[in-house]
Amino acid sequence: MKYYKNFPLRLLSSFRIGGNADILALPETPEEVQDVMEKISRERIPWVVVGRGTNVLFSDEGFRGMVISTIRMRGTRREDGRVKALSGTSLSSLISENLRTGFGGIEELVGIPGTVGGAVWMNAGSFGVETGRFVKRVRGILDGEWREERPEFEYRKALLPSGFLIVEVEFEFHPRERKEMEEVLRECVKRRKRTQPLGEKSAGCVFRNPPGESAGKLIEDVGLKGFCMGDACVSAVHANFIVNRGNARAKDVLELVKLIKERVYEKKGILLEEEIRVIPEKVQA
Repeated sequence: MKYYKNFPLRLLSSFRIGGNADILALPETPEEVQDVMEKISRERIPWVVVGRGTNVLFSDEGFRGMVISTIRMRGTRREDGRVKALSGTSLSSLISENLRTGFGGIEELVGIPGTVGGAVWMNAGSFGVETGRFVKRVRGILDGEWREERPEFEYRKALLPSGFLIVEVEFEFHPRERKEMEEVLRECVKRRKRTQPLGEKSAGCVFRNPPGESAGKLIEDVGLKGFCMGDACVSAVHANFIVNRGNARAKDVLELVKLIKERVYEKKGILLEEEIRVIPEKVQA
């Protein structure tokens, strides 16, 4: 198990923003995750977990403690329609495997670039389908002990204990015709290309959609589509995305987020709630 000191967090974020972490850990197996957590407990190190960093904004000051990235902890085991996936497994590889084996349901999530663990924690969803619909149980570590949970889910949230580190997720899928799955994948990819700023440095949707509303439309309606603070800009393609047009800082993004919230509340009476994770915000120690 290797640890990396003074690691540039921008390399772990799709935003390409962030200072350095005191320590980065890249476990590859559940056993190595346990070793990391024992070290954290023994040395009382503040910590946080990320996957591929696709919905994360790291502070310009970095993180004083240990960042655990699960991106090397990949793999699946399949029994009929049940799949056990390690938390660092990419959502895209899970969808591809389902296509190959004829078990479906999550094709609408194609294009979400995160990991299984992140998709479960955030109950990632698109085109009316949410990850939590298929989760049977999760296995992980809480307070140094292995635990199994059968979480309930809310919009963009898994109801898991604070500090629970997801190591493995068990999904249940159902048979689906390959032709039908391929058609859904094609249509969803086509729609994403048309409506999202793919290929730009962003962290996906910045705000949750308020009940009955579209956050992107609200931001566009108040005249902020395309507005920039430094190199942080509201996307001209989809106003619920902030993109890094060059060398944006976390400070720029946060100031833009604040302005958007103030403007939407002032003109629409709706308080937007962030969907992206800002790190550090709440850390475990």
